[in-house]
Amino acid sequence: MLDVSTQASIIHLLMELQRKFKVAYLFITHDVELAKLIADRIAIMHDGRVVKVVENNGGIKNADLLSETHTLSTF
Repeated sequence: MLDVSTQASIIHLLMELQRKFKVAYLFITHDVELAKLIADRIAIMHDGRVVKVVENNGGIKNADLLSETHTLSTF
């Protein structure tokens, strides 16, 4: 686990590289707040399967991500 300062520096660098070079990342995390900060789209997984995909328009609430996560059986 990285300390907060190191994590912030790496995330800032990744975001800058993304803007500069128009690259995409597959970022896997358990940190929902971090995912909301950096992701354009968030996929929720359960038992190894994607159960929900949410577009990140900047107004996502944790309840939006976690509600109805068992309704999408395949993706």
